[in-house]
Amino acid sequence: MKLWLASYPRSGNTYFRDILFACYGIESSTFHIENDINIEPDFARCEIVKTHLLPEQLDKEYAQLPSVYLIRDGRDSMVSMAHHKKDLINPGTDFLENLEEIIIAANGTHFSGWSTNVEKWIKHADIIIRYEDLIKDPIKEIEKIRKIYPLPQPDVSKLPTFESQKLGKSQYAGESIQNMIQGDAINIAQKNIRKGKAGSWKEEMPEYYHDLCWNYHGQIMEKLGYQYDGQLSEIDAVFYQKIKNKMDAHCLPKTVTNTMLIDATKILGHTNDGVKRYVIELLRQLKEMQAWGDESLHFHIHVNGRIYDINELELFINLIMNNKDLYLYERVLLGIRACIKLVLSEDMYDKLSPIYRNSGWRKKILVLKKNMMLLGERLSRNIMLTKAVNKKRPDEPLNHYSLIHITLPQHIAHFKNKDIPKVVTIHDISHKLFQEFHLEINVDRAELGLQEIKNNNLDVISISQSTSNDLKTHYGIDETTIIPEAANSDLFRVNTNQHLFKSTLQKYNLPLNRKYFLSLGTLEPRKNIVNLIKAFQKIQDTDICLFVVGKKGWQYDEIIASGKNTNNIYFTGYVSDEDLPVLYTGAHAFCYVSHYEGFGLPLLEAMSCRIPVICGNNSSQIELIDNNGIAVDANDVEAISHAMSIMLDNEVREKYAAQAWKKSFEYTWYKTARQTVSCYQNILIHNQIAAH
Repeated sequence: MKLWLASYPRSGNTYFRDILFACYGIESSTFHIENDINIEPDFARCEIVKTHLLPEQLDKEYAQLPSVYLIRDGRDSMVSMAHHKKDLINPGTDFLENLEEIIIAANGTHFSGWSTNVEKWIKHADIIIRYEDLIKDPIKEIEKIRKIYPLPQPDVSKLPTFESQKLGKSQYAGESIQNMIQGDAINIAQKNIRKGKAGSWKEEMPEYYHDLCWNYHGQIMEKLGYQYDGQLSEIDAVFYQKIKNKMDAHCLPKTVTNTMLIDATKILGHTNDGVKRYVIELLRQLKEMQAWGDESLHFHIHVNGRIYDINELELFINLIMNNKDLYLYERVLLGIRACIKLVLSEDMYDKLSPIYRNSGWRKKILVLKKNMMLLGERLSRNIMLTKAVNKKRPDEPLNHYSLIHITLPQHIAHFKNKDIPKVVTIHDISHKLFQEFHLEINVDRAELGLQEIKNNNLDVISISQSTSNDLKTHYGIDETTIIPEAANSDLFRVNTNQHLFKSTLQKYNLPLNRKYFLSLGTLEPRKNIVNLIKAFQKIQDTDICLFVVGKKGWQYDEIIASGKNTNNIYFTGYVSDEDLPVLYTGAHAFCYVSHYEGFGLPLLEAMSCRIPVICGNNSSQIELIDNNGIAVDANDVEAISHAMSIMLDNEVREKYAAQAWKKSFEYTWYKTARQTVSCYQNILIHNQIAAH
């Protein structure tokens, strides 16, 4: 054995092997670990062996041999697999049920799912061949493996066709199922080979299942040139530059490496807010791009005054997610409150609470709490730095960096006197428009950062057109590069597991078998939850609930008090990221009528889970949903209530759910990273021109 021929099932490997046999005289075998398929005992005798397994599942003796990976549009592969199961493997099963099962590939079934199989093999394989290119010019594509395997000269006159394969004249079609079913060779071949063309999914994949497939696999499909509308384009030129090299595609010229320094201190913050999500997801994508993309770029991260390679990113993230010391100060405050409630009777506590809320003591305690939160954040950072990396790591000079990306204007002071090109991401200017929702120190730092940007004419990335407009209106910053955020496509997608849905509701003490509206966000005034609760209380349908998800923020007492006497309102507190997609998917609609958003990431997360949305008709929210949801005046309780009532109509709800889902496909973190890299490159080119 000398070479692996790997693919996800139904990707054209039979045709590939038939060409090798007919035109080159090369036999091939198969390697499986499935209970219902016999392992060919002499597979090692053949020099080329087909497999659908992941690289790590291969026999260790042969795992490091050169490999060819054959890729096909996942939609074609999955449709073909669903038919294959219905016609040959498990006759009589339902095609659409098979298709959904294959798309989702729960718990690593179906060769770990199309995306996982493809991504793992792309990083492992030496040669990548697309099925769509193979059927256009079979010999040209087969010849690519000559770089890693000594092919003889082909006899092109013996090139097999799909028609001949359907007539049973295939060396390999149906070999793996002959032991499982009885039937004549031609009948089996016709069911096994089927159409043998690209894009046949369009005729057989209903719209919902197509969007479900794109929800689960669209990001990797786009990178490989498979577009949502079925068009085929070139494999992405940045992320898969090495793949293009393997495929003899055009290569970007190698240039001197530019090292970028990216401010990542926000990942040590105690809150999992939108800015922190932005930093983490952007860095994860840039890390992959560095490993597999354009060799002219390299990335370092700046964390609380120290510098690390971007490959150390996950160490920070994993420790932060699992560290219990982060919320010590918060637990102390909650403990004090619990002690007071224990000492006082419930009636006395309810009577004293309004007095406390309206007294001067409340403001003093809020200031104390704010200071404790700042102290807690500092302690969190120190804990993480101590545990994650060497505390005595030496400082590194910044002057050798080509560019510094500051991901939050509040951090600009760290780089103020460095004569290096800088670009700053501005998420919103809520510190100016809604100062009452921020700590005074945060307002001051944000304002200093904005003034520094304006005075020094620094380059700016804004995360929405709305933020860009605000910068122009309030700061006179005319030119910004607009790069939207995205939802994590591996996390925020439709959940079809009803057992998981039930267990998640039970986990948060939520009622089962009830329709519900979902609200998400820190319990604070800017999220406008009080008006949402008032609007919900006006709805006549008593069978629907409102789930309010989010940890307590500033002035949360009024929010909780507003829903206290309503039986169908449930406050969950903080919900982990892993549970959010389940709650999103099960919701009747997502209600996010915020007073102001820089982007509105929860809206996009909900849309990615195929949930219709109701939002405020302000800032970036209307830009994001773009007529694919209902936007209302955040101050108009009647309008919010009317929108919720409209969503109770199942036909209306279904229309907005489908539209929102399709809209969400326009945003991926990979696109965000790709556009960010383009921004870096444009800044570097501009500065090089200016220097000359």
